[in-house]
Amino acid sequence: MLGILKKIISEQLAWLAFSSLCIDIFSDAVTGWNLPIYVSAIIGGGLIGLGIGLMLRYGTSTGGTDMLAQIISRKSGLNVGLLIFSLMDVYCFAG
Repeated sequence: MLGILKKIISEQLAWLAFSSLCIDIFSDAVTGWNLPIYVSAIIGGGLIGLGIGLMLRYGTSTGGTDMLAQIISRKSGLNVGLLIFSLMDVYCFAG
């Protein structure tokens, strides 16, 4: 159990550093695109969904709910996506 948690925490720190670096690099990027806000929202949502989907496929997470769902999934064998959805439902109803 302790070995799994060490692995998960070290992976989380590595991805946190990588994503922070990418945000810093691309935050000042200026494009000549002048898209309507709904198109930007659709493109942004698609890119975020693709990124999180790839992270879940390869066993990493963004932390928080994703990490909790992966720990539960490794112990129970349940689907990670279903666990994330269920945990988000619990959070919404608790609020």
